[in-house]
Amino acid sequence: MKNYILSLIIITLLSVGGAEAKTLTGVIYGIDAEGNQTVLHSAIVKVLETQNGTLSDKDGKFTLETNKHDHQLYVSYVGYKADTLCFMEVSHLEVNLCDIKTTDKVIVTERSAGSTLDQAGYVKSETITLTGLRKAACCNLSESFQTNASVDVEYSDAVSGAKQIQLLGLAGVYTQMNSENIPNMRGLAIPFGLNYIPGPWMQSISISKGAGSVTNGYESITGQINVDYVKPFEGSPLYVNLFANQEGRAEVDFIGNYEITDKLSTGLFLHGNYQNSEVDRNDDTFFDMPATEQFNIMNRWNYTGDNLRTTILFKAMSEERKGGQVGYFDNNADAPYGMKIKTDRYMVFGKGGYVFDTERYNSVAMKYSLSSHDQTSFFGNNNYDAKQTSAVWNLVYITEFNSDHVENKLSPLSDEKEYLLHLKHKLSGGLSFQYDDYKETFNDQNFDRIESVPGIFSEYTLSGLYDWTIVAGVRADFHNKFGTFFTPRVNIRYQLNPETVVRASVGKGFRTASPYAENIGLLTSSRDLIFDEEIKAEEAMNFGINATTNIDIFGTLFTIGAEYYRTQFINQLIVDTDRNPGEAHFYNLNGDSYSNSLQLDLNFKLFDYLDITSAYRLNDVKMTINDNLRDKPLISRHKAFINLAYNLEEYGWLFDITGDYHSSGRIPDTETNPEEYRLDKEFAPYILTHAQITKEFESFSLYLGVNNIGDYKQNNPILAYDKPFSKYFDSSIIWAPTAGRIFYVGFRTNIF
Repeated sequence: MKNYILSLIIITLLSVGGAEAKTLTGVIYGIDAEGNQTVLHSAIVKVLETQNGTLSDKDGKFTLETNKHDHQLYVSYVGYKADTLCFMEVSHLEVNLCDIKTTDKVIVTERSAGSTLDQAGYVKSETITLTGLRKAACCNLSESFQTNASVDVEYSDAVSGAKQIQLLGLAGVYTQMNSENIPNMRGLAIPFGLNYIPGPWMQSISISKGAGSVTNGYESITGQINVDYVKPFEGSPLYVNLFANQEGRAEVDFIGNYEITDKLSTGLFLHGNYQNSEVDRNDDTFFDMPATEQFNIMNRWNYTGDNLRTTILFKAMSEERKGGQVGYFDNNADAPYGMKIKTDRYMVFGKGGYVFDTERYNSVAMKYSLSSHDQTSFFGNNNYDAKQTSAVWNLVYITEFNSDHVENKLSPLSDEKEYLLHLKHKLSGGLSFQYDDYKETFNDQNFDRIESVPGIFSEYTLSGLYDWTIVAGVRADFHNKFGTFFTPRVNIRYQLNPETVVRASVGKGFRTASPYAENIGLLTSSRDLIFDEEIKAEEAMNFGINATTNIDIFGTLFTIGAEYYRTQFINQLIVDTDRNPGEAHFYNLNGDSYSNSLQLDLNFKLFDYLDITSAYRLNDVKMTINDNLRDKPLISRHKAFINLAYNLEEYGWLFDITGDYHSSGRIPDTETNPEEYRLDKEFAPYILTHAQITKEFESFSLYLGVNNIGDYKQNNPILAYDKPFSKYFDSSIIWAPTAGRIFYVGFRTNIF
C-alpha cells in the first residue's frame, strides 16, 4: 500500500496537460431564412488537402492547429450548406452556414443531436451526447445505450441482475471500457460495472469499433467505449436529478461544480439508489429484479495552465444486492433460495500532460489508475468472495512536424499537374504498466493470482497525403504468466469527397479472463463448473471496413453508413453449456471461432423537428464447442432498430420512441433433462419498444417514460424454479427481458 501511495504522489506531481500550439480559432453559426443566427454544436471543421480537422464545441467554437501552408477551410453541419473559406494569415473566423431547407414560413432552431459521428477521426467514433443521454432515463451506464443501434445490453441471468454489453456480436469483455480514456471495469467489475457509473454524471459516451490505437493498451479486441464525466468548468454550479419507477426504485443525483480560480476547478458528485420491493410478476416465486442499495461519491479536480493540464478523480462506491425467492430474507421456510452480493469499490484515477515551448509540437502525457474492488456473495449454496487490487500506468511522448512535397501528378482537387502535399507526421511512443492482484474463493477453493504486465509501444500517423490518413502502431507487453503479447495495429482513412469517408482497420488484441466473475450468471445455477485444462490468454484479430456519406435529396440530408467487421480468434476461453445441462466446461479454443458483424445505418431529418435514426445488423457468430462449430448461444442473428425524436424546443416538449426487433437465436442444449425442464432449440423473435416525453421549463424539466411498452418478457426464465437445489435449476439461459412494462418519472434541474 505504501508503494501505491508513493506512486500516487509521484503521478500527481507529474500529471500535466497541454496547451495549444499555433492555432486558428473561430465560431460556427447557422443562419435561417429570416437571418436568425444560432451557434452550431459538433460542426465539422477541416483544413482542405489535409486530415487536420476538429468539431465545434457546445458554444460553436473551434480551435485548430495550422501552418503557413494551410489556407482553405471546409466547414459542414447536418442540415446546412457546407462552405469552403480561405483564411490565409487570419487567426480568427466567424463562419455562417445557411440552412438548406429554409422557407419564408420556417424558423430553424439549433439543437444538439442525440449522437454525432466523428468524420475527421481515423477511427469511426460515435458519440452519444448529453441530448442523447436524456432521451431515456439513463440512470446508469447500462441503461444509456437504449437509443443506440450499435451496442446491446443484456442480463446474464434472472437472479443477480448482472448486465453486459454486446459489440460486434461478442460479449463486452472483448470491448475495452474506459472512463476519461483510462481503463475501467476490468476483472471483477465486469458483471456489475455498468451499474457503477450513474447516468447524470456522464457528459458523453464515445463508441469506436475495431482495432484502435496501441497507446490504449492490448485489451481492446472489438472496440472501445469511453465515458466522459461532467467537467466542473463547463457544468452548472448545481445539478439535481430525481427518479422513481413503478417497481419501487428511487434514485437521487447531485452534482456541485465550483471554479476556484480561472485555472483550478472542482466537482462533487453524489448518487444514491434504493429498491427494496420484492416484485414477482411472473409468479415463479423469484424476484424479477434484485433489491438494490447503492451509494456512490466522486470528487473531480481540474487544473488548466498555459502548458500544464491535469485531472484527478477520487471515487468510492458501496452496493448491496439481494435476490432469490420472495420471503428468503424474512426467514420464510417456503423460500429456501437466496442471493446476496456486497461490493465496496474505491478508485483514484487521473490524466495529464505537458506541452513544451518548442517550434515543433512536443508533449508528454500520463494516465494512471489505482483501484480496490472487494466483493462477498452467495448464490443459494454457492459462495463466492473476491478481491482485486489494481494499478494501471501509461506514459506517452508525442511529437508532430510538417513537411512539404511536390508531386507531378493530377490532384484530386484540381486540374493542376503539380500538387503540393502538406504532409503532417505524428510520432508517439511510451511505456505502460498494469498490475492486478486477484484473491478469489469459490466454495472453499482458492484461485489467487497476480498479473504483472510492463509494456512498450510506438505509433506513427501520416496525414495530408492527398486525402489519406494512415496510422500504424505496435506494442509489446510482457505478461508474467503468459509471456509476450505482440500487438500490431493499422488504421487507414480515405476522404473520398467532402461528404464521404471510408475507413479500414486491422489489428490484434489480447486479454486474460476472470472465469468466475465474467460468468457470474452460472454461479446462480446448479451447474458444476469444470475446468478441463489450464486457461490461456485469449488472442484475436479484428478486421474492419466502414463508409459514411451525406446525401442531399430534395432538401433532406441523409446520412448513410455501412460497416463490416470480422473478429477471428486465435485462442478463446470456451464456456461450454451444451455438453451437459448440469455442467459448464471451461477450456481453450480447439478449432475455429469468429464473429462477422454487418451493420447498415440510415439517419435523416424528415421534418424540421423530427430526427430518424435507423439501422439493421447481422451477427454471424460461431465457435467450436465440444469439437463442433456451432452458433454461439443466446445471440440474435438479426436486429433492426429505429429511433424517432420529435423536438418542439420552442414549446419545451421533446418526444422520443425507440423500437428494436430481435430475431431468433440458439438455446443451449437441454435435451437430456426431464421433459418438463427442456427448452426449445431456438428462441422466438421479439420486439421491444420504449418511449419518453420531456417537458422543459426555464430552470427545470420533467420526464415521463415507459420501458418495454409491449410488456414482452421471457416465459419461465428460471429453469426448474420449483426445485432450486436440483441439478436442473438454471437461471442463466436468458435471451430476453425478465421484467415486463415499467413506467418511470423524473425531475432534472440546473440551479444558478
